Amino acid sequence: MKLEMICTGEEVLSGQIVDTNAAWVANILMELGIEMQHRVTVGDRMDDLVAAFQERSKHADVIIVNGGLGPTSDDMSALAMAKAKGEELVENVQWREHLEDWFTRNNRVMAKSNLKQAWLPASAVMVDNPVGTACGFRVKLNNAWLFFTPGVPFELKHMITEQFIPFITEEFGVQEKSALEKLLTIGHGESSLADTLSEITLPAGIELGYRSSMPHIEIKIFARGDKAIRKLPDVTKQVKALLGCAVVAENRPTLAAEIHHRLYQSGFSLSVAESCTGGMITSQLIDFAGSSSYLHHGLVTYSNESKVKVLG
Repeated sequence: MKLEMICTGEEVLSGQIVDTNAAWVANILMELGIEMQHRVTVGDRMDDLVAAFQERSKHADVIIVNGGLGPTSDDMSALAMAKAKGEELVENVQWREHLEDWFTRNNRVMAKSNLKQAWLPASAVMVDNPVGTACGFRVKLNNAWLFFTPGVPFELKHMITEQFIPFITEEFGVQEKSALEKLLTIGHGESSLADTLSEITLPAGIELGYRSSMPHIEIKIFARGDKAIRKLPDVTKQVKALLGCAVVAENRPTLAAEIHHRLYQSGFSLSVAESCTGGMITSQLIDFAGSSSYLHHGLVTYSNESKVKVLG
Protein backbone atom coordinates (compact mmCIF):
# COMPACT_ATOMS: atom_id res chain seq x y z
CA MET A 1 0.00 0.00 0.00
CA LYS A 2 1.41 3.37 -1.04
CA LEU A 3 0.23 6.06 1.37
CA GLU A 4 0.49 9.80 0.78
CA MET A 5 -0.82 12.97 2.44
CA ILE A 6 -2.02 16.30 1.08
CA CYS A 7 -2.11 19.10 3.65
CA THR A 8 -4.14 22.19 2.79
CA GLY A 9 -4.20 25.78 3.97
CA GLU A 10 -2.41 29.05 3.28
CA GLU A 11 -1.43 29.36 6.94
CA VAL A 12 0.40 26.02 6.75
CA LEU A 13 2.00 26.68 3.38
CA SER A 14 3.23 30.16 4.40
CA GLY A 15 4.66 28.94 7.68
CA GLN A 16 2.28 30.95 9.88
CA ILE A 17 1.53 27.74 11.78
CA VAL A 18 3.57 24.57 12.16
CA ASP A 19 1.94 21.51 10.58
CA THR A 20 1.73 19.33 13.69
CA ASN A 21 -1.13 17.36 12.13
CA ALA A 22 1.08 15.86 9.43
CA ALA A 23 3.78 14.99 11.94
CA TRP A 24 1.28 13.29 14.26
CA VAL A 25 -0.32 11.28 11.44
CA ALA A 26 3.03 10.11 10.08
CA ASN A 27 4.23 9.10 13.52
CA ILE A 28 1.07 7.23 14.59
CA LEU A 29 1.02 5.31 11.30
CA MET A 30 4.74 4.54 11.51
CA GLU A 31 4.14 2.95 14.90
CA LEU A 32 1.65 0.65 13.16
CA GLY A 33 4.21 -0.22 10.51
CA ILE A 34 2.60 1.97 7.84
CA GLU A 35 5.06 4.34 6.17
CA MET A 36 4.05 7.58 4.50
CA GLN A 37 5.82 7.82 1.16
CA HIS A 38 4.95 11.32 -0.06
CA ARG A 39 3.54 14.52 1.40
CA VAL A 40 2.66 17.84 -0.18
CA THR A 41 1.18 21.10 1.12
CA VAL A 42 -1.22 23.06 -1.06
CA GLY A 43 -2.63 26.54 -0.43
CA ASP A 44 -6.29 27.56 -0.53
CA ARG A 45 -6.42 27.89 -4.32
CA MET A 46 -8.96 25.89 -6.27
CA ASP A 47 -6.84 25.11 -9.34
CA ASP A 48 -3.89 23.97 -7.23
CA LEU A 49 -6.06 21.69 -5.10
CA VAL A 50 -7.74 20.11 -8.13
CA ALA A 51 -4.37 19.55 -9.79
CA ALA A 52 -2.91 17.97 -6.65
CA PHE A 53 -5.84 15.58 -6.24
CA GLN A 54 -5.72 14.52 -9.87
CA GLU A 55 -1.94 14.13 -10.05
CA ARG A 56 -1.25 12.32 -6.78
CA SER A 57 -4.23 9.96 -7.20
CA LYS A 58 -2.38 8.44 -10.16
CA HIS A 59 0.51 7.35 -7.94
CA ALA A 60 -0.89 6.46 -4.52
CA ASP A 61 -3.23 3.83 -3.16
CA VAL A 62 -4.48 6.02 -0.31
CA ILE A 63 -4.18 9.78 0.21
CA ILE A 64 -5.06 11.48 3.48
CA VAL A 65 -6.28 15.02 2.77
CA ASN A 66 -6.20 17.28 5.81
CA GLY A 67 -8.05 20.56 6.20
CA GLY A 68 -10.42 22.64 4.13
CA LEU A 69 -13.69 21.16 5.46
CA GLY A 70 -14.89 24.19 7.41
CA PRO A 71 -17.82 26.52 6.65
CA THR A 72 -15.93 29.52 5.25
CA SER A 73 -15.09 30.57 1.70
CA ASP A 74 -11.46 29.45 1.96
CA ASP A 75 -12.49 25.89 2.86
CA MET A 76 -12.39 24.34 -0.60
CA SER A 77 -11.59 20.65 -0.22
CA ALA A 78 -15.06 19.24 -0.99
CA LEU A 79 -15.63 21.43 -4.05
CA ALA A 80 -12.08 20.86 -5.31
CA MET A 81 -12.57 17.10 -5.05
CA ALA A 82 -15.88 17.32 -6.94
CA LYS A 83 -14.18 19.33 -9.70
CA ALA A 84 -11.27 16.87 -9.82
CA LYS A 85 -13.70 14.05 -10.44
CA GLY A 86 -16.01 16.01 -12.70
CA GLU A 87 -19.12 15.70 -10.56
CA GLU A 88 -21.47 17.90 -8.56
CA LEU A 89 -21.71 18.56 -4.87
CA VAL A 90 -24.82 17.05 -3.31
CA GLU A 91 -26.26 17.59 0.12
CA ASN A 92 -25.75 14.76 2.57
CA VAL A 93 -29.06 14.81 4.40
CA GLN A 94 -27.77 12.68 7.24
CA TRP A 95 -25.03 15.18 8.06
CA ARG A 96 -27.31 18.20 7.66
CA GLU A 97 -29.69 16.65 10.20
CA HIS A 98 -26.73 15.91 12.46
CA LEU A 99 -25.67 19.57 12.31
CA GLU A 100 -29.17 20.83 13.08
CA ASP A 101 -29.46 18.44 16.01
CA TRP A 102 -26.00 19.34 17.34
CA PHE A 103 -26.73 23.07 17.38
CA THR A 104 -30.15 22.52 18.95
CA ARG A 105 -28.74 20.33 21.73
CA ASN A 106 -26.10 22.93 22.49
CA ASN A 107 -28.62 25.82 22.48
CA ARG A 108 -26.81 27.57 19.68
CA VAL A 109 -28.05 29.18 16.49
CA MET A 110 -26.57 27.52 13.42
CA ALA A 111 -25.13 29.96 10.89
CA LYS A 112 -26.23 29.39 7.31
CA SER A 113 -22.59 28.88 6.36
CA ASN A 114 -22.46 25.70 8.43
CA LEU A 115 -24.79 24.00 5.96
CA LYS A 116 -21.88 24.07 3.51
CA GLN A 117 -20.33 21.28 5.55
CA ALA A 118 -23.10 18.89 4.53
CA TRP A 119 -22.37 19.24 0.81
CA LEU A 120 -20.07 16.49 -0.48
CA PRO A 121 -19.00 15.18 -3.91
CA ALA A 122 -21.73 13.02 -5.42
CA SER A 123 -19.73 9.79 -5.17
CA ALA A 124 -18.38 10.47 -1.67
CA VAL A 125 -18.83 8.11 1.26
CA MET A 126 -19.42 10.17 4.40
CA VAL A 127 -17.09 9.61 7.35
CA ASP A 128 -18.53 10.38 10.78
CA ASN A 129 -17.03 13.05 13.03
CA PRO A 130 -18.54 12.67 16.52
CA VAL A 131 -16.50 15.53 17.99
CA GLY A 132 -16.98 18.33 15.44
CA THR A 133 -19.20 19.90 12.80
CA ALA A 134 -17.12 18.90 9.76
CA CYS A 135 -17.74 15.37 8.57
CA GLY A 136 -15.01 13.60 6.69
CA PHE A 137 -15.52 11.69 3.47
CA ARG A 138 -13.69 9.40 1.08
CA VAL A 139 -13.71 9.31 -2.71
CA LYS A 140 -12.07 6.99 -5.25
CA LEU A 141 -10.18 8.80 -8.00
CA ASN A 142 -7.87 7.08 -10.49
CA ASN A 143 -5.81 4.59 -8.43
CA ALA A 144 -6.40 6.09 -5.01
CA TRP A 145 -8.85 6.48 -2.21
CA LEU A 146 -8.73 10.09 -1.03
CA PHE A 147 -9.70 10.27 2.64
CA PHE A 148 -10.67 13.79 3.74
CA THR A 149 -10.13 14.79 7.37
CA PRO A 150 -10.75 17.99 9.40
CA GLY A 151 -7.90 20.35 10.20
CA VAL A 152 -8.76 20.68 13.90
CA PRO A 153 -6.14 18.44 15.59
CA PHE A 154 -8.53 16.93 18.15
CA GLU A 155 -11.02 16.01 15.43
CA LEU A 156 -8.31 14.70 13.10
CA LYS A 157 -6.91 12.36 15.76
CA HIS A 158 -10.35 10.89 16.46
CA MET A 159 -10.99 10.33 12.76
CA ILE A 160 -7.62 8.73 12.05
CA THR A 161 -7.81 6.29 14.97
CA GLU A 162 -11.53 5.50 14.81
CA GLN A 163 -12.23 5.68 11.07
CA PHE A 164 -9.14 5.78 8.87
CA ILE A 165 -7.05 2.99 10.41
CA PRO A 166 -9.98 0.51 10.45
CA PHE A 167 -10.75 1.48 6.83
CA ILE A 168 -7.28 0.79 5.45
CA THR A 169 -7.02 -2.40 7.51
CA GLU A 170 -10.24 -3.69 5.94
CA GLU A 171 -9.49 -2.37 2.46
CA PHE A 172 -5.86 -3.46 2.15
CA GLY A 173 -5.54 -6.20 4.73
CA VAL A 174 -2.80 -6.63 7.30
CA GLN A 175 0.49 -5.11 6.21
CA GLU A 176 3.84 -6.82 6.67
CA LYS A 177 4.62 -6.95 10.36
CA SER A 178 7.05 -4.33 11.59
CA ALA A 179 8.57 -3.15 14.85
CA LEU A 180 10.28 0.03 15.94
CA GLU A 181 12.75 0.82 18.71
CA LYS A 182 13.58 4.43 19.57
CA LEU A 183 16.70 5.52 21.43
CA LEU A 184 17.01 9.10 22.65
CA THR A 185 20.58 10.38 22.77
CA ILE A 186 22.25 13.56 23.99
CA GLY A 187 25.70 15.10 23.69
CA HIS A 188 26.57 13.88 20.19
CA GLY A 189 25.77 15.21 16.73
CA GLU A 190 23.93 13.26 14.06
CA SER A 191 27.04 12.69 11.94
CA SER A 192 29.07 11.54 14.95
CA LEU A 193 26.40 9.00 15.89
CA ALA A 194 26.21 7.75 12.32
CA ASP A 195 29.97 7.27 12.18
CA THR A 196 29.94 5.32 15.45
CA LEU A 197 27.14 3.04 14.28
CA SER A 198 28.59 2.48 10.79
CA GLU A 199 30.55 -0.53 12.07
CA ILE A 200 27.32 -2.45 12.71
CA THR A 201 26.32 -4.85 9.95
CA LEU A 202 22.55 -4.62 9.85
CA PRO A 203 20.53 -7.77 9.08
CA ALA A 204 18.19 -7.72 6.10
CA GLY A 205 14.98 -5.88 6.92
CA ILE A 206 16.47 -3.62 9.60
CA GLU A 207 17.25 0.06 9.00
CA LEU A 208 18.55 2.91 11.12
CA GLY A 209 17.09 6.40 11.02
CA TYR A 210 18.03 9.64 12.74
CA ARG A 211 15.81 12.52 13.87
CA SER A 212 17.30 15.71 15.23
CA SER A 213 15.30 17.55 17.88
CA MET A 214 17.94 19.51 19.75
CA PRO A 215 19.39 18.94 22.21
CA HIS A 216 18.49 15.33 21.40
CA ILE A 217 19.07 13.02 18.47
CA GLU A 218 16.55 10.18 18.26
CA ILE A 219 17.76 6.97 16.67
CA LYS A 220 15.06 4.78 15.14
CA ILE A 221 15.73 1.09 14.59
CA PHE A 222 13.04 -0.13 12.22
CA ALA A 223 12.47 -3.82 11.46
CA ARG A 224 10.23 -5.17 8.69
CA GLY A 225 9.11 -8.79 8.61
CA ASP A 226 9.11 -11.57 11.19
CA LYS A 227 12.76 -12.52 10.63
CA ALA A 228 13.99 -8.96 11.10
CA ILE A 229 11.76 -8.44 14.15
CA ARG A 230 13.34 -11.46 15.85
CA LYS A 231 16.76 -9.87 15.38
CA LEU A 232 15.69 -6.41 16.56
CA PRO A 233 16.55 -6.92 20.28
CA ASP A 234 20.11 -7.96 19.41
CA VAL A 235 20.61 -5.00 17.07
CA THR A 236 19.23 -2.63 19.70
CA LYS A 237 21.64 -4.10 22.24
CA GLN A 238 24.57 -3.53 19.86
CA VAL A 239 23.55 0.09 19.25
CA LYS A 240 23.24 0.79 22.98
CA ALA A 241 26.60 -0.81 23.69
CA LEU A 242 28.36 1.33 21.08
CA LEU A 243 26.73 4.58 22.21
CA GLY A 244 27.08 3.97 25.93
CA CYS A 245 25.94 6.84 28.15
CA ALA A 246 24.88 8.90 25.13
CA VAL A 247 21.60 6.96 25.28
CA VAL A 248 19.38 8.60 27.88
CA ALA A 249 15.98 7.05 27.12
CA GLU A 250 14.45 4.13 25.27
CA ASN A 251 11.06 4.39 23.56
CA ARG A 252 10.31 7.69 25.30
CA PRO A 253 9.99 11.03 23.49
CA THR A 254 11.94 13.21 25.94
CA LEU A 255 14.45 13.03 28.76
CA ALA A 256 11.76 14.42 31.07
CA ALA A 257 9.51 11.48 30.21
CA GLU A 258 12.30 9.07 31.11
CA ILE A 259 12.98 10.83 34.43
CA HIS A 260 9.27 10.76 35.28
CA HIS A 261 9.03 7.06 34.41
CA ARG A 262 11.96 6.20 36.68
CA LEU A 263 10.96 8.35 39.66
CA TYR A 264 7.15 8.07 39.74
CA GLN A 265 6.15 5.82 42.66
CA SER A 266 9.81 4.86 43.15
CA GLY A 267 10.20 6.31 46.65
CA PHE A 268 12.96 8.62 45.46
CA SER A 269 12.67 12.41 45.38
CA LEU A 270 14.10 15.12 43.16
CA SER A 271 14.96 18.79 43.49
CA VAL A 272 16.15 20.77 40.48
CA ALA A 273 18.44 23.80 40.39
CA GLU A 274 18.62 25.49 36.99
CA SER A 275 20.51 28.40 35.52
CA CYS A 276 20.58 28.91 31.74
CA THR A 277 17.59 26.58 31.21
CA GLY A 278 15.46 29.04 33.18
CA GLY A 279 13.12 26.48 34.73
CA MET A 280 12.59 24.48 31.54
CA ILE A 281 13.46 21.14 33.12
CA THR A 282 11.08 21.65 36.04
CA SER A 283 8.35 22.87 33.67
CA GLN A 284 8.65 19.71 31.58
CA LEU A 285 8.41 17.49 34.65
CA ILE A 286 5.29 19.10 36.09
CA ASP A 287 3.47 18.39 32.83
CA PHE A 288 3.27 14.75 33.96
CA ALA A 289 0.43 13.72 36.26
CA GLY A 290 1.78 12.50 39.57
CA SER A 291 5.11 14.32 39.39
CA SER A 292 4.38 15.95 42.76
CA SER A 293 5.06 12.55 44.35
CA TYR A 294 8.79 12.97 43.72
CA LEU A 295 9.44 16.57 42.60
CA HIS A 296 10.02 18.73 45.66
CA HIS A 297 11.64 21.94 44.48
CA GLY A 298 12.53 23.77 41.31
CA LEU A 299 14.92 26.74 41.61
CA VAL A 300 16.25 29.12 38.97
CA THR A 301 19.50 30.69 40.16
CA TYR A 302 20.93 32.70 37.30
CA SER A 303 23.49 35.13 38.69
CA ASN A 304 26.61 33.87 40.40
CA GLU A 305 25.55 35.72 43.54
CA SER A 306 22.22 33.91 43.70
CA LYS A 307 23.89 30.54 43.14
CA VAL A 308 26.16 31.11 46.12
CA LYS A 309 23.41 32.57 48.30
CA VAL A 310 20.63 30.08 47.54
CA LEU A 311 22.48 26.88 46.66
CA GLY A 312 25.54 27.35 48.86
